[in-house]
Amino acid sequence: MKPVFTQPFWNGDYLVRRPIREWQQTVHTAFDSAIAANDNTSLAAAANSFALLLVKCRQIADAVSLCDSQKKAFLRIDPELAVQPHINLGRIAARQGHWETAQHHFFWHERGHCQNQVLVDNKTVVLTNAANVDVCTTVCITEGTASFFNYLRRNGSSLEPAFKALHEFETANPGLVAETTAWLAFHTNDEVRLARAIGKLVQSGGDPLRVLFLQSLQASKNGDMDRVLQTVLLLASCLDDHTDQLPRLASLLISIRTLMIESNFQPDQIRMIGRLPAIKSALCSLNDCEMSAAFNGETFSYKTNEKEQKRIDQTLEKMRQTFYMMQEPRRAFA
Repeated sequence: MKPVFTQPFWNGDYLVRRPIREWQQTVHTAFDSAIAANDNTSLAAAANSFALLLVKCRQIADAVSLCDSQKKAFLRIDPELAVQPHINLGRIAARQGHWETAQHHFFWHERGHCQNQVLVDNKTVVLTNAANVDVCTTVCITEGTASFFNYLRRNGSSLEPAFKALHEFETANPGLVAETTAWLAFHTNDEVRLARAIGKLVQSGGDPLRVLFLQSLQASKNGDMDRVLQTVLLLASCLDDHTDQLPRLASLLISIRTLMIESNFQPDQIRMIGRLPAIKSALCSLNDCEMSAAFNGETFSYKTNEKEQKRIDQTLEKMRQTFYMMQEPRRAFA
């Protein structure tokens, strides 16, 4: 049975997928600038982006090694910056179907406490940054629940514990709990729970476009393809309002694409939608090679040539050496 991952509207900080040469060069430049400025936050951002590139190039072992060395370096000098590579390791584990491992990296066993602190390698990291609190809570609710859900389903266990655990977060974020419940209910063909969750999302004042997206998924279950198509066109019409907000733009495009896939649109239908002026303009603004390929009914291939691979290897080695030295007290940035 196909694993369930979190749903498409959860993109608070979308990383644009660029052609390999451009992506690698952008990361390398950002990394050098961060080192020159002794800027740990920028250093971490560059490493996080590069780890995703390594995953896309199927260099999984290298991505794990980089995230691990980055996490260990920052745990010593700036623990909050160790949180993101810790989460990234969970995402890699989830991609490989290691659901128990993923749960630990998504703070699943600490649910209810990640509003102020989380565990990273058995070390308590106090969250002082509101953005980090939001990230950890969101990851726990969405990716943590999905990992627990997939773990139960793989073992043939009842899925009720996953739905029950979601209720623990209702005070922290009732809207996100309702969305997550609806998404999981959709993938288990639980139409009653799906309808109830959408109702709760409406009551909590949820984002109207998110509500519309979930209602259209519900309509697709009932074979109402006219409703689905209307929603696709409506979401497309909203793109022009968000050309300067890349995360929102990406979320809308992913939602349109996901709605079409889940509603069994054919490749030629997807390409037809992809030719709509609003979508073509949005894809141009986002400049994401993977997204553009998706709306052309294709899968973008991250194949490296010899020169590109050499550059990736050089950047990877530089990052490894930097994080290794940062683990030594006398060499760490101030």
